[in-house]
Parts: sequence; C-alpha cells; structure tokens
Amino acid sequence: MNRSLSSRLRAFLEPAVARAAPTGVLSDAEHRTVHALFEALTGDDQYPPALLRRHVERRTAEDGGYLEECRAGLALLRRAMEREWLAGEFVDLTHGERDRVLRRILRSYPHEEKNAWWRRRLRLTSENLDLVAGRLWRRAVRHFRVVVVRDLLEHYYTGPSGWAVVGYREFPGRVRSESEPCKVLGFRIEGDSVVLELSDSTYETLDPRNLELDEGGALVVTTKSSRQRAGFSHAAQHAIGELLQEDEHGGLSLMIGSVRHEVFRDGE
Repeated sequence: MNRSLSSRLRAFLEPAVARAAPTGVLSDAEHRTVHALFEALTGDDQYPPALLRRHVERRTAEDGGYLEECRAGLALLRRAMEREWLAGEFVDLTHGERDRVLRRILRSYPHEEKNAWWRRRLRLTSENLDLVAGRLWRRAVRHFRVVVVRDLLEHYYTGPSGWAVVGYREFPGRVRSESEPCKVLGFRIEGDSVVLELSDSTYETLDPRNLELDEGGALVVTTKSSRQRAGFSHAAQHAIGELLQEDEHGGLSLMIGSVRHEVFRDGE
C-alpha cells in the first residue's frame, strides 16, 4: 500500500477527539476511579494520587475533549463491571477484579514484529485490525484505549516512577557536551515547576536560576548540571514568553504558578 495512502487511512481510523467540547474538572469520586484505573494499568499502588490528579486536572481544564473522553471511559468501566456481575465501584474492586474488567474492554495483541510476515506485508497486523474494529463497531473502546489509557501510561512512563521500572534513576539519554547543539522544543507546567523537552529526547525540570537572555535578547538555559547550554525553538520561546513579565525598569521575571523568578541577562 502506498505509504501516504496508508498514513491517510490510519488517520481516518484513529479516534478523533472533539477539541471544541467543554473543558472542566472531574469530581472527587471520578478522580478516585481514574487513580484506581491508573493503578490497574501500571501495577503501581504507591504512586501519589495528588500527582496524578494534577496531571488529569491540567488535561481536562486545558485540552478540549479530554474531560468528555475521561467520563466516557469511566462509563465504559461501569458497563464492563455490570457484564462481569461486579457490584459497587471500580475503586472498591480487588486487583484481580480490576484486571478482569480491563481484559473485557482491552483486547491484547502481540507486537507488530511478532505477527506473521504475510500479515505484516499486507498490513493486517493485530493492531491495524483493532484500528478497523474500533472505527466500525468498537468506537468507545478505541477512544478509551488511544486517548485515556495511552495518556495515563505516557504520564507514568515519562516520569521517574516509570523510568525506575526499567532501572533508570533519571531519563535515559546521553549527556551532550557544550559544543553539541541542543534546543528546548517545548515544555509543560507541573504545579510550580516547568519540565523542558529537549531536542536530544530528554526531559529536565527547569531551574529558573539557569534561565537568561543572551546578547541578542533570546532566551537560553543551562541544562545537564551546567554542562549544556540550550536555546529555545521559535515555538517554545513564543510559548514561554507568555509567562514572562517586564517590570518598570525593564527587568524580566518568569511567573511559574504563584512564584516569580528573575531572568538575568547574559553576563550579569
């Protein structure tokens, strides 16, 4: 199949999130259910509920459609519980019962490379067939899997708890020397912290003391324990610029949550 045609077909089959849908926050009871789902997916019952709640609240409050997807996913859990003849709430189920409910919803399939060669050649892999089924008659399940479940797993496995699963104490990446180019591609705000996405595929919490303006007025930041100086991509500089405030003397400050950090000019 032509690659561009394949890409267009996959885009058609992927669930579309209603970005114009209202934003908002989940109730306390809904957050408890999301955390129980998170525990069932990751197998980690020690993950702080407040950290997960902060992530989910940011998504539901800022990303149109995510609140709707979360609530649809929770409704799907309730229907699956009824089919398993399980009463009560998902949070009250044992680990084994939660697993039973998820297995009723989420079909397991092997990695693409473990499919037979002819299936890979014809693009009839188990995942692609699941995509078609999700578009034709399992739409709610596909939305749950691709939007809600994927987001929860990405949140877990891009943080310290997920890295520890594979034996890393920090994000696995090679520390670059100062002579190698590196850029900040984007960032996300977590409470009073900013997590930078760097072009070497690593993530690092911003230390505001390492943020400064160079001679041309562009933002630069020192990362990797002061071993790497990184500039900002145009999009990242524009986005973080919305967090900058200028005082009457021409000084700049970075506002992260309720905390103000002074931004120094290069050489000060």
